[in-house]
Amino acid sequence: MKQYLKKLHLAFREKNFSSNSLRVLLRMINHIFRHPLKVFTNKRPRFFLAVTNSCQCHCLHCGFNSPHGEHDHQLSYEEICRILDEISSWPTLMTTVSLFGGEPMMNSEIYKIIAYASRLGLIIDLETNGIALNRENVSNLKKAGISHIYVSLDSPNASIHDQIRGHQGCFNKVVDAVAHCVDQGIPCSISVCAFKETVNSGELEGIIALAKQLMVTSIRFLFPRPSGRLAHQKEVLLNPEEKRKVWALLEPGFSYVESPFLSYKDGYDCCAARAGRVFYITDRGDVSVCPYSSSFYGNIRKKALSQIISSILSDLSFKRGAIVLCEEGCHD
Repeated sequence: MKQYLKKLHLAFREKNFSSNSLRVLLRMINHIFRHPLKVFTNKRPRFFLAVTNSCQCHCLHCGFNSPHGEHDHQLSYEEICRILDEISSWPTLMTTVSLFGGEPMMNSEIYKIIAYASRLGLIIDLETNGIALNRENVSNLKKAGISHIYVSLDSPNASIHDQIRGHQGCFNKVVDAVAHCVDQGIPCSISVCAFKETVNSGELEGIIALAKQLMVTSIRFLFPRPSGRLAHQKEVLLNPEEKRKVWALLEPGFSYVESPFLSYKDGYDCCAARAGRVFYITDRGDVSVCPYSSSFYGNIRKKALSQIISSILSDLSFKRGAIVLCEEGCHD
């Protein structure tokens, strides 16, 4: 939130407000008056919303827990808008929605979805492989009101990245995508899955150098998890020494590890999802606490999102943070 408030401050000072920033600010003011206590005491949530399960890639490490390419029963545009309405009414100062997949750019109504979320004053991120981000599409994303774009990059070596992604030419399109985002002034970050091989070969340093050359906003490192195509493969997990190598490369304000474990004063450790800060909605409306988890608490077609989340937060494991951590796979 500090980073976004800083962005708002700079916009005020330079008189350079985007329509989306104004809507976010107006939503904040509205919620302060409507929920003066809750907006400052409620945790700032992040919603991962899968808008399709289609994807051009066949990533070796894909954590997606739904069959790719099966379009039956996927959420319609109208259903997605109803979800966004509920999310917008959440009594918090700021709320982030990360559009997820599959590859979200493969949803033919992606610009309409972003524009609708923008009108509601939500902060909208896009999680993408970058393949579809040509100059025209990036321009359309900006016009729709996108807040931030995360582009996946797994290696500074084109052939290795393409092999991991299962898509020839993906690396070059990632580089072009980032350049288009930077050129059009859209905050853009590189998202990196830190494989054992990447960590131990020194490729992370190469990715950091490339990211700086491309002038990205930041780098986000993700640790591999035994889910999706890596289900039950605990050998992919980084050991303590490998994690220390990643942490040693972090630069404050530029590179970070997504959702490091949070320590609680009552002695329990838990991830951001188990702290009630993250919620995941699949392309078919099932609600979970994390994109890596295959345990669902309800479906938005049968019950209101607010009711499902209330049942999640009332779960004793969320109240006390008692969970076997993601190191062992996401499960109670």
